[in-house]
Formats: sequence, C-alpha cells, structure tokens
Amino acid sequence: MPGFIGKKLCPGLKIVSGSYEKYKSVSKQVREVFKEYDPVFSPMGLDEAYINITQHLKTRIQQYIDGNTADPVFENLDVHSVEQYWDRELVENVVREMRRKVQDTTQLTASAGIAVNTMLAKICSDMNKPNGQFFLPPVREKVIDFIRNLSVRKVCGIGKVTEEMLKYLGIVKIQELYEKRAQLKILMTDCSFQHFLRIFLGLGSTELEAKSDRKSRSTERTFPEVSKPEKMYEILEKLSSELSEDLQKKKFAGCTIGIKLKTVEFEIKTRVMTVGTPTNDYKDILSCSRALLDKEIALLKPDTLKLRLMGVRVSGLGQGGDENQTDVSENRPKRRKLQSNAPSLIDMFSHNSNSCDPSSSNHFDFNFQSKEEIGTLTFRNSLSQDRPESTGPTSSCPICSQMIKGDNDTINRHIDSCLNKRYIRDELSPCKPAVVPADKQGQLSIQSFCTKAKKLL
Repeated sequence: MPGFIGKKLCPGLKIVSGSYEKYKSVSKQVREVFKEYDPVFSPMGLDEAYINITQHLKTRIQQYIDGNTADPVFENLDVHSVEQYWDRELVENVVREMRRKVQDTTQLTASAGIAVNTMLAKICSDMNKPNGQFFLPPVREKVIDFIRNLSVRKVCGIGKVTEEMLKYLGIVKIQELYEKRAQLKILMTDCSFQHFLRIFLGLGSTELEAKSDRKSRSTERTFPEVSKPEKMYEILEKLSSELSEDLQKKKFAGCTIGIKLKTVEFEIKTRVMTVGTPTNDYKDILSCSRALLDKEIALLKPDTLKLRLMGVRVSGLGQGGDENQTDVSENRPKRRKLQSNAPSLIDMFSHNSNSCDPSSSNHFDFNFQSKEEIGTLTFRNSLSQDRPESTGPTSSCPICSQMIKGDNDTINRHIDSCLNKRYIRDELSPCKPAVVPADKQGQLSIQSFCTKAKKLL
C-alpha cells in the first residue's frame, strides 16, 4: 500500500524505514539452511525459494539403510516403508526439520508447500501459514480435486487485471477455466490459452535454475510529490551515481540507458536510449537519463510533470572487467533440466473426448512426474475472493468516499479493490478521464477486453 494512502487511512500512522542490509543478512542465513537440502535451490526473493529435495531424500535414505547414521527423521518409521523417497511421513519430517532450522537460526517462522511442481508447491505453501506446511500427494486425481475449487487469484501470475478479465467471463474458480475454455480460446492469445489449461491440469514448472545472467541493473526511489525540474535532476543525479557505482563494482557495462517514471496518478512511463559503446560511467548515465527526462517534461507542456517515483536502468549488460565477477547471487552451478512425462495439451484434450468430466479417470492420459520431484517454498498470503458479505457499522472509503457497511474485513476488501490504478487516478485527478494502460506483453486492457468479449460472445 502506498504510504500516502496509509496516512489517509490512519492520520497518526508512523512509517518506520526498512533496513535492507538487515533483510539481506537474515536472508543469507536462511539460504545457508536451504543449501543443506539443495545446493542449487532457486531463490525467488529475500524470503522465498523453490527447493528440490529429491536427491537429499535419496541420499539420507541410503545412509540410513547402510547404517551410517542415526537420523531423527526416521524415528518411528518402518525402514521398509521409507525405501521410496516420496513417502509422505518422511518428506514431511524432512521439511519440518528444515523449517525448524530456519526458526532456530533466525527466530523467524516459515511456511512450506510440498508438491510435484513449482506452481502447486507455491499454492500449497499458503495453506497453513504462518508456521505450517501442506503436502499434496503426487497423484493425478488428488491434484485435480485440490486445484479445481481454488480461486484463480491463488495462482502466481494471475493479478488484479487478469482476475477482472476472467471474472467478466464468469471465471472465478480454476474449474471454470476448463468450463469456459471456448471463450478463452476466442479471446485470449494462444500462449495465454495454453497457460490457463495447464493451470487447470495442475501442470507447472519442474525446472529450477539457481541463477541466470543479469541482463540489466537498476535503482529507483519513491518520494512525496515532486514537480520542480531542479528537484527531479537532484534525484536523478543520486540515482545515476548509485547505479554507476554498482555497475563498476560488479564490473558490468551496458549499451541501453533508461528511466522509469511514476506520476502522482500512478501512470508508469519508461523511456530508453541506446549509446554507441557499453558504459558504466556516471556522466554518461546521467547525461542520457537527464535527456530522457527533459524530453518527457517538454512533451507535457503546458502541463507540469508530477512524479512520486523515479528509476534509472542500464541494460544490455556485458562484462566490463574481471570475468569472474558476478552479481549479488552466489556462484552456484545451474540446475539440470528435469524430464517431464506429461504429453502435450492437445493430446490431453483429444484423448477420450467423449467424456465431459475432467475428474474422470480416463479423461486425461498423463502422469505427474511419476512422483519424481518434490518442491517447497514460502510466500505471501493471498486473500480469498469468496468470503460472504459482512454486516456491521458503516464507514467511508478513503479512496472513493463510498459508504461501506460491514466489518473490518469487508472494508479492507473494498479498499483493496479501490487501490486499483484506475480508482487512484480518478481520486487524484478528477478532471482527467481514467486511462487503463495495456499490459507490457500487449494484452488487452480490461476495458477493451470487455468490449471485444461483447462483440464475439
């Protein structure tokens, strides 16, 4: 939530600055624990990761069978029952042990999801927060039963805009992605259509990569409203200096320099410029970024550019020095590709097409990795979209001024919806029409999507 919205909701709110260095320090401790279970785990931020513990399980089972170690995770387990590394009790014991180590090391709790692919594991990690774990058996029927009644918003990658588009088609639950597949085929790109079908089938990535080469580096700052060019130049100088120091420290240089601007109306603009030779020099970065900013200011005249965020980016990176110098990620070997036994989506939907029940045993002919891969991770909570309407006192929404009747949950859900960019634009710029920008990948905006849907359906 933006700080100014928080202060409007709570005038006495005190905002405490974060300590990024401390976050990184604790994150490093957590990653040391993860490395004990998967040396090439895939971090997804400071506080979450995908971890393939398959090989770890195999190794511990073999050590236990050989009698080389007294392992507490095998306590009260029949030795014959654990010769299969996907044994539920064994897997849960190992994940519970990992979570306990994280807590002992950092005094922080962790939640975990255990499943056959990253998509399912991430959903599962939200089931027993903030200090629990959830195991989804690697069985096709159980996966389908688990996922079909979940809200589409539970899936990583489906945000507010996509959720609104799907809701317009009557799609709220994952099961309805299959039921409305004809409409999706007409309205969505082939890539999006295939993606939605894979979600319904519970098919996610099983390929983890510890780190990839950095293609760009950037820095940005959020601040109270700024409209004076002199102040913008001052911020730009600081950002350019920080970025230049970072690039030189990492021995990187790039040919494309860009700026990111977020207006007080929450409209995001990006502008880029390509230079002849790779650079990480402060003067070059500042010169290009200032030229881009000046052009944007000139384009808006006689109106004034009012910003609340500014960023500077250098992309098209190559080594500008020691080839062994890498980014902040640790040097770890890349993950091998994992083999999938699942056939193509065309095969799945053409097989036994007379059946209309997706949960029937002969409708889809595929396997979930033959129980081959187990994953865990932690992540943020998602709000359920299906809670019943509450009753209670009436309050005024600080964003749209609408009177809301209900308890705190009802009010919070309404405010969440108002935090959509369109509502913020209407609130802050009542004289300007709300503009819904297209998605970065060229997908339709909600408005144009609904117009197209009306014409075609």
